[in-house]
Amino acid sequence: MLADTRGGATPSDGFAGTVARHAASAYAACHTRRAHITRYFFVSCATLRAALPIPHRHRSPSTLPAMTRPDSPPPPGLHDYLVLSRGRWDPTLPPAVIQAAIDAFYAWYERLLGEGRALPGQRLTVEGRLVSRERTTDGPFAESKEVIGGYWFFRVGSLDEAAALAAQNPCLACGLSYEVRPIEPERASAYVRSNETPR
Repeated sequence: MLADTRGGATPSDGFAGTVARHAASAYAACHTRRAHITRYFFVSCATLRAALPIPHRHRSPSTLPAMTRPDSPPPPGLHDYLVLSRGRWDPTLPPAVIQAAIDAFYAWYERLLGEGRALPGQRLTVEGRLVSRERTTDGPFAESKEVIGGYWFFRVGSLDEAAALAAQNPCLACGLSYEVRPIEPERASAYVRSNETPR
């Protein structure tokens, strides 16, 4: 009777001993090869996961490249521009047409993020408050053209370039409009003409 070839005594008598030795050797070789293959598989998967880019919509600002983070200053020759999405969908369009425009927008937006020409923004909920010196009222604004649905940023060389990028937005065809405003890096001053200065 042959002994257990995985760890017991190996018979040394004649044909039975030869078979047992070959079996033990084959088992050891297969076990070692399987261990190497398993280790290679997990190491390869870990390397691949580390190498794959993480979609921007799933990244926190700390994981974005420095040039595309909202809190990083623009490099020389580039400026940041706020983009406000205004208005509501054209009520004459079917949902399928609007959804197609939304899908095209996200593909366009992700491409600009990847190129460093856009910085992440957010959509805004329907609820809001309008706070003034006199009172606080439910918001946002009543007029459809003044409703702000979301915002993001462009990082490009000029206001004209930012406006040209906004003109490529697929959602323009479905009734929305986009206000593009340069970011003012300086602090406000009562002695410098600004948006808040009385006309």
